[in-house]
Amino acid sequence: MGPIAGSDAAGGNRPRFSHVKAGPARALQTLLHALRRGDSLVALSASSRCERQAILSQIERLAGRHVSRAVHLRVSQVGDALAVHLRNSGLMVDSGGEVSLFAPWKPERTLLIVDDAELLDSRNCALLCRVSDRQSGNPAQVLIAGGTALLPRLCNPEFAEIWRQTCVAVSLESAEPRYDRDVSALREEIERTESRLEAQRRILAIFASDADAAPRSGWDS
Repeated sequence: MGPIAGSDAAGGNRPRFSHVKAGPARALQTLLHALRRGDSLVALSASSRCERQAILSQIERLAGRHVSRAVHLRVSQVGDALAVHLRNSGLMVDSGGEVSLFAPWKPERTLLIVDDAELLDSRNCALLCRVSDRQSGNPAQVLIAGGTALLPRLCNPEFAEIWRQTCVAVSLESAEPRYDRDVSALREEIERTESRLEAQRRILAIFASDADAAPRSGWDS
């Protein structure tokens, strides 16, 4: 897998493609960093479903203050009716064929997590390039996840459209044998993220209270 060039919504070059092989702690850290900086689409592959789902649940919880909501779909459950489930989740797919480029400066983000993504056919996989939130109109950030067959499958020519938008792909290395330091590193990363989020909430609360307490000018009457 080599680097892939691309453009973001502002017309500049997006971060070059990177493929990271990592344990749980670094995998979580890498995906969170990519989503917070505004990557349109990232991928996670892992042989263990329970480890993959554990990381996805932490990402959904810790994605950041700009993520207004998260939608979690599993292809093994929705089957070929992906478009229907997207609509039922308040998302829409651009029928004009335009690729939705995520705008990282927009504060309202919808995070779409699609698990078992190696089961997607090329038609349904292409839908993920054009997903937007119906209420805000903003393109969604997409995280596709699956087993070890996911990344090799995306390298096939029929999946080129979504592969071009993938900024970061993380392959979760086996956690067996499970070392205490791996668990400690994952716990420390979660605690650091929670601390940052709590600090951001306190700052927002201070600004909100200052705004409410500020005297209104005569122009407001």
